[in-house]
Amino acid sequence: MSEQQLTIPQATEMAIKLFQSGRIGEADKLCRQILQVDKNNSEILRLLGVIAGKAGVYDNAIELISRAIQLNPTIPDYHNSLGNIFLYQDRLDEALNCYQYALNLGADSAAIYNNVGNIFKKKEQFDQAIDHYKHAVKLQPGFMDALRNLAELYLKQEKFDQAIEYFEKLMPITPPDNVNVYYCYAEALREKGRLTDAMLYYHYVLDLNPNYIDALIGIAKVKEKQGKILEQIKYYQQAIEMCDSEKVDVHIANFSQLSNLLRKVGRVDEAIKNVKRFLEIQGTSGNQSYLAFIANYSLNYDRAALFAELQKFDELYAKPLAIHIKPHNNQIDPDRKLKIGYVSADFRRHSVAYFVESILKNHNHTQFEIFCYYNHEKQDEFTERFQSYADHWCDCVKLSDEELTEKIRQDEIDILIDLSGHSTGNRLLVFAKKPAPIQATYIGFPNSTGLTAIDYHITDSYFDPVGIGEKYHSEQLVRMSHSYHCYTPNVDSPELVDLPAIHNGYITFCSFNKFEKISSITVDMWVKILQKIPTAKLIVKNGALATKQLQEDFLHLLTQQGIEADRLILGSEPNTLATLHAHNQADITLDTYPYPGCTVTCQSLWMGVPVITLVGETHVARSGLSLLTAADFPELIAYTEEQYVEIAVKLASNIENLRQLRQNMREKLKNSPLMDHVGFTRELEGHYRQMWKNWCVNR
Repeated sequence: MSEQQLTIPQATEMAIKLFQSGRIGEADKLCRQILQVDKNNSEILRLLGVIAGKAGVYDNAIELISRAIQLNPTIPDYHNSLGNIFLYQDRLDEALNCYQYALNLGADSAAIYNNVGNIFKKKEQFDQAIDHYKHAVKLQPGFMDALRNLAELYLKQEKFDQAIEYFEKLMPITPPDNVNVYYCYAEALREKGRLTDAMLYYHYVLDLNPNYIDALIGIAKVKEKQGKILEQIKYYQQAIEMCDSEKVDVHIANFSQLSNLLRKVGRVDEAIKNVKRFLEIQGTSGNQSYLAFIANYSLNYDRAALFAELQKFDELYAKPLAIHIKPHNNQIDPDRKLKIGYVSADFRRHSVAYFVESILKNHNHTQFEIFCYYNHEKQDEFTERFQSYADHWCDCVKLSDEELTEKIRQDEIDILIDLSGHSTGNRLLVFAKKPAPIQATYIGFPNSTGLTAIDYHITDSYFDPVGIGEKYHSEQLVRMSHSYHCYTPNVDSPELVDLPAIHNGYITFCSFNKFEKISSITVDMWVKILQKIPTAKLIVKNGALATKQLQEDFLHLLTQQGIEADRLILGSEPNTLATLHAHNQADITLDTYPYPGCTVTCQSLWMGVPVITLVGETHVARSGLSLLTAADFPELIAYTEEQYVEIAVKLASNIENLRQLRQNMREKLKNSPLMDHVGFTRELEGHYRQMWKNWCVNR
């Protein structure tokens, strides 16, 4: 710099302009030249500090700006600049002090109010943040940063009307390439139900950046609200394909959602492939557990392969937690009153609830003190009943594994029962830390848990034949004398009606099992039955078939094999009661394979509709065998696909027999072991007592 060319004020002004135009290097060089001539130039010291702060050299930045403040302490901008450096470092209180000092000096700056708002947002003091952002906008109505902060903070708070109000103020002044603003606006529109508008902005974002994963996920969520599950899957797949190892942490939930959707529409092996891909990128306990769960639906897994997945979960995620297992100091007395703890996410209207209720309701409270640990936020009439059956109730869904483990220890539980296995909402990693001396698993999952920390699996000889079941369990098997299911029907069940075939003049088969249970083998058997009985019709209803496109695809699958469309009744029912009523339109239920019905099978029998089942090799594929044997309908059990078809044809040919079954089935079910609520509970309690005695002896 030459004094003949520029005065100090002129050079200072030039340095500021260079900085503002983004020519940071030139500004830095000129500032240093100015300081050689005027070492106490406070504005240049501040500007050098700002440049150092942007470069991440925070200590130097603080030193330079502090020197500027010492030279000229009454300039608000200097305190604002120092506050910015502290804010970069998340030194929030120091930053706030600087900003407030600037305001106390009389600054009426929109930028400072916006900065104060940022601090309160980071502190999660959202009301104060909003007040400061609004003041910034009042001072400068077109202040884009403050408008964006208001819109995004309201979006975060799920105050969608307010968010949209500020996004709409922001839109006319937002640069056309500001992708994140347009994405956030689309999110607010979607949440508010303005789906068409949301789609426009999601697509605009993708036009700007085709690799914007969150926009694809946003479109998938719009498709969900529109009930277009297959299109939803397509967009999730596009999003997941773009994921790499760096992004996968952020998109764990989306991997899981895609797998879940694929399973629900019957694309089980695709779902498994998706989970495995995720595990290859970055394994997590939740996804290995989910793999162990959905593999039960696949035709490509035998018992050994399923057990291998379960053991993998134990090796990778459960066994390492054994270091947290502490000695149990429960009083050693084989005959004392025992504390039994049940852990479940299904103490609500759920398939598991229909089998757990009879146990909780009929426990002998003079011998057993009952604790229920409920791992779900939903509360309904089932939950209320279950709470009344328990001596102690704990809503544990918000407790961490560590907190729940400690809670169970403090309750001094003697026997802790898992009612979830690897199904949604399980707390298996709590069981891995063994908070109770005896741990068992029961009913919530159709297999072993794979956990060596769980001592017993309560089952029966139909699910797990002696000498076979043991090979594929990490737990010791405790077999109930009949089925390990004990069914409680809906209190509002419809009355029975006469056999529909009598007034229809033809047989109506039905299936109300989940769509993911309908495998290629299942479809093949159903087609053969309909081919052998040309007048028969088939009702298939489940949640997935609420989707018109899926209905059309399934209809096409069957019509391609020669089944006329007018013989097929496809759709869904809104709730359990409606499904029970729908049984009054059917004569015979056709079970699915390899994952048969359980609750639905019991509901069919309760409504007087016989269920034909095919027995397989895996634990889950033997559900129908267990239920129908306990209900004393062995003639409905098939051991080959050919036999399944034969039973259906034979049953359909004898209308009088079907009518008698219809009239007598409910009463027969009531008197069977499948509904012996008291007897079942006493037998189960006997097993609990024996587990305890074994532990006392082996201490």
